[in-house]
Amino acid sequence: MTYTLAACVFCRIVAKVDPAQQVWQDERAIVIVPLNPVVPGHVIAIPRRHADDFTGDWLTTSDATHAAFQYARAMGGPFNLITSKGREATQSVFHLHVHLVPRAAGDGLALPWTSAAAELRGAQRQREADVKGLLDIASTYRPESTVRVYLEASAARLNELPLAASPEETQP
Repeated sequence: MTYTLAACVFCRIVAKVDPAQQVWQDERAIVIVPLNPVVPGHVIAIPRRHADDFTGDWLTTSDATHAAFQYARAMGGPFNLITSKGREATQSVFHLHVHLVPRAAGDGLALPWTSAAAELRGAQRQREADVKGLLDIASTYRPESTVRVYLEASAARLNELPLAASPEETQP
């Protein structure tokens, strides 16, 4: 695909025709805050030269990744570095760009290729570990102890809870 300035939103942002919240720049690329960041600190590195995606021109791809490298290094912390090629791969703007997504333990942000089945298996393993932990603690008390009865009942209730709520269950 070939885009003109009029057709490419990122070319218009680079040319300062369209506004954007720019947080970093050099002679080869800019870094902006997306319109809908997935987490605080989410930014997009955009090369000044147009390429449809990361296979269009290796120098332009290098410009984008260099900007991402510089920005992430300055900010510190863990990040996902994400780019896509093609609609099927979730590319929605056909001007090469690289998302930098800050991460934190337990942030709940799933990668696009994370399957629901894998998440359920992980939740099941965590539940099994939690139930085992409760039962292990309970076993240290005498059988007639109210603490042991409470812990065993808690483990049984935990085992009966659904692993994931359906969309209908989360509606008010």
